[in-house]
Amino acid sequence: MKKSYLLVGVLTGLLALYTTVFAEPKVVPSEPYRIIVKGKHLHGFAFTQKKILQQKISGLTSTEFIHGREIGGGAAVFTIKKQKINLMSAKQLKSPDEIVNDIAKKIAQDPDIEYAVPDRKVKMLEFDHQSQWDEFAPPAGVSLEGPDGAWEITQGDPNIVVAVLDTGIAHHEDLEKNIVPGFSFVNYDEDNTDHGLETGYHGTHVAGTIAANGKILGMAPHVKIQPIQVLGDYGTGRMSGIISGIYWAAGIDVPGVPPNPTPAKVINMSLGGDGNCDWPTRDAIRQVTEQGVTVVVAAGNEDNDAYFSSPANCSGVITVAATNREGKRSYYSNYGKFVDIAAPGGETHPDETSGILSTVKDGYAYYQGTSMATPHVAGIIALLYSVDTLMTSENALKIIKNTATAFPHPYGFYSCVGRYSCGQGIINASKAVEEANKVHALSPLS
Repeated sequence: MKKSYLLVGVLTGLLALYTTVFAEPKVVPSEPYRIIVKGKHLHGFAFTQKKILQQKISGLTSTEFIHGREIGGGAAVFTIKKQKINLMSAKQLKSPDEIVNDIAKKIAQDPDIEYAVPDRKVKMLEFDHQSQWDEFAPPAGVSLEGPDGAWEITQGDPNIVVAVLDTGIAHHEDLEKNIVPGFSFVNYDEDNTDHGLETGYHGTHVAGTIAANGKILGMAPHVKIQPIQVLGDYGTGRMSGIISGIYWAAGIDVPGVPPNPTPAKVINMSLGGDGNCDWPTRDAIRQVTEQGVTVVVAAGNEDNDAYFSSPANCSGVITVAATNREGKRSYYSNYGKFVDIAAPGGETHPDETSGILSTVKDGYAYYQGTSMATPHVAGIIALLYSVDTLMTSENALKIIKNTATAFPHPYGFYSCVGRYSCGQGIINASKAVEEANKVHALSPLS
């Protein structure tokens, strides 16, 4: 991050796994059969050239190809009459796919054809719960599940709100039930939709890690998410908008903006930029933490000391580093004395499933980054607020530090111990929630 304005942390491996969950079965319309063909001597695809190739392959196969469409690289996809294929299938006692494959092989044998292959169907990739290793799998998982997991005590109170100061939010069925109205401090209106223009639906991914409740589950699947857009297209924003977003999230009046009807107890900021913590940001953080709000921020993705990244270097925030599946510091994660705690941020190379799986527009994706680690901590702190109505930012930090899991690799390359510290340890949801629950039980007001 070498610009004066804020940038969303560097994310790599943005290969999305789009999967749709339907409430009831839907009829999938039948599709025509297609073959991809490239001729050796036809360069480009003027209308006459397509017609020549279409006539040639029709002659080769005695099958009428009714349409040709250029797909790039000098190839075109040709559609075959469905009725013809079905008749051939019945006559030859072969499946339609076998018939299309035979036709493609016959076309490919011609010396003027470079290749001909069926236009295969490609389905969306599926995943199972094991894909969310960050929630439970040792050594780096945060211990949400199992007989001793945090979810045995709480999955979150619906009255607790986590504000996500980010790129806004896109539609997703796993998030719908947990979204409360937010605001855009980019456009200064109530439309905080993330249109995905060079954002990778960053805010939607962060929100899912906190409180998805559908095909996947976030850290606190019953708390509410308040999307506050402070980063616009291309993932950039201004400090003025972020500062207003901090105040508004906590229920503090921002002139000219409608009051926040559902103030947050936790603020997630998976964002950062170079420089010192400036006075306006410092003042905003001080005021909201004095009201009992916890502010959780990303350490940054420059493989550098978090001292150089703001708001990671601000006083009063909880700064989060990222670990990989083995519990080591993720190769990109910032580090140092300003880091308080670590959480799974993943690494998508060489295996994308070692990234963090969460929501993007109408689908799912594996991402990596301290941006992904931060909402783990924000969601778990929301669980602490769910069991202890007297929770404060100071108490939340104390609890997550005292109950953190020790780093499993105290020595060696990318160790989180020593000069390249990732904080007190990896956040442990089970122990933290248990501790908060004990504190609440001992409180004279409980």
